[in-house]
Amino acid sequence: MKVKSLYIKNLAVIDELTINFKSGLNIITGETGAGKSLVVNALKFLTGARFSKEMIRTKADRTVIEGIFSDGNRLHTLRRIISKTGHSKIYLNDEPVKLSHLKMVGMDFLDIHSQHEHQNLLNRDFHLGYLDLFGQYDHLLVELKESYSNLKSETSKLNQLLSDQTELNEKIELYQFQANELSQHPFTINDDQKYHQLYKKLTNASAIRESLEEISSVLDEKDHSVKRGLFLVEKELQKILNHDSSIQSVIERLNDLFIEIEDISGDLDKYKNSVVVDDAQINEVGDKLSYLETISRKYGGNLESAAKYLNFLTQKLNKKESFGDEIQLQERKISAIRQKYNKLAIQVSKLRKKAAFEFQDSVCNLLLGMDMENTKFIVKLNNLPDGKYSSTGIDECEFFISTNIGEDLNPFVKVVSGGETSRFMLAVKIVLLDTSSSPSLVFDEVDNGISGSTAEKIGEILEKLSSSHQVICITHLPQIAAKGKDHFRIYKIEKNNRTMTKFINLDKSSRIKEIAGLISGSDITESGLLQAKELLRGSNG
Repeated sequence: MKVKSLYIKNLAVIDELTINFKSGLNIITGETGAGKSLVVNALKFLTGARFSKEMIRTKADRTVIEGIFSDGNRLHTLRRIISKTGHSKIYLNDEPVKLSHLKMVGMDFLDIHSQHEHQNLLNRDFHLGYLDLFGQYDHLLVELKESYSNLKSETSKLNQLLSDQTELNEKIELYQFQANELSQHPFTINDDQKYHQLYKKLTNASAIRESLEEISSVLDEKDHSVKRGLFLVEKELQKILNHDSSIQSVIERLNDLFIEIEDISGDLDKYKNSVVVDDAQINEVGDKLSYLETISRKYGGNLESAAKYLNFLTQKLNKKESFGDEIQLQERKISAIRQKYNKLAIQVSKLRKKAAFEFQDSVCNLLLGMDMENTKFIVKLNNLPDGKYSSTGIDECEFFISTNIGEDLNPFVKVVSGGETSRFMLAVKIVLLDTSSSPSLVFDEVDNGISGSTAEKIGEILEKLSSSHQVICITHLPQIAAKGKDHFRIYKIEKNNRTMTKFINLDKSSRIKEIAGLISGSDITESGLLQAKELLRGSNG
């Protein structure tokens, strides 16, 4: 994959610009603060780097970054649009994608080497990752990580089982007491209403019976009872019927009413017989109500909560007997996973030891051509302490280095200078290229801390590298700049009281002046121009 063009709009001091990159070595130079690193940042954003809305140009409502990449005869477009509100839209070939997907595919488009990566070398936690990239046993690392994840998950389940068992053993007496209390009288979640109604009926039985007696008297027994009154009405209607047959329907309705009242009277008699004054039953129902109120109050505020808690207790108490079997089963499961993990970890560890020798030899060979010919470098692998394991296996890794004759090997993070770190990182990057799927390489300030003949050699390495890879390099050294096949200058201008960045592809004459400026500063000297011409003459630029 190669970068054909990069379009940036409203990114910090960049108002709007388009850069058309070529194959080979693309050099970018410019004064400090002109926006060189913004170009690298734009490429990072296209490959999924985190974007801060403070990067949006003042008074603009959004930033737009678009890259066109070629893969043989095919073109791919990545576009990222970030608004001031923080919303982001990402498109791959005009199809919307998520940021996680952009990060995944971004590695196939670009390999960006920035100053931040220098810091990774100064952190031993990253050393194992570099070795593993070189080793090319990714499939085993994936299996190892999956096995580690399973081991952690199942171990967590076992710890939870053991914790639950301990908790149950500590609370078993309390749980048993609570379960006995809740099981003392069977109940349902609606029993409180049911027994309240029954208690009210029982305690008012005498009054209920008196009312029923009065109702019975009104319906049937008094001289002016309802039944007698209806009988007299029916008698009179029969007299009318002798003279007018249309009244027949009324008489039939009255007969139906007689039947309904008889039924009501019978039902009330049955109900009256069920209403008895029973002090023993009142006490029994009262005790049940008191019990229901007690368990409601103690176990959640209502019978539904009490019933749920009883179910919880039942499960806990039943589980007491099964804990041992569950724990043994889980321990056997963990043992099987650990065996698989150990097998994979040992296999990976052996491959790492083999890769370490090849890696350190390859890096040292490259450092020979970077004025670090006296460098000794080893990859030290040690097993993790007993009982410890990680997603990367049983190894811990650290780089040790000596850059001067007679000096002992010491941890890389303690002894290297800034320039040595830059060269070492470049060597690592080149060594890892065989494992990289991205032919487009971006170097930001690869020349940090170097100068003179070393810079010339770094330039030669980048020039050679550009014969097989597209290389985009930001530099401030003339020796490196002169090696470029294409040379871009980035600079700032002021327009309408705003600062903005401009980009220009330099022709041969402009390149001479630009490189002379890198040599002699803002006041370009004749000597600087001569040196610039000589540097360009000695390169394919």
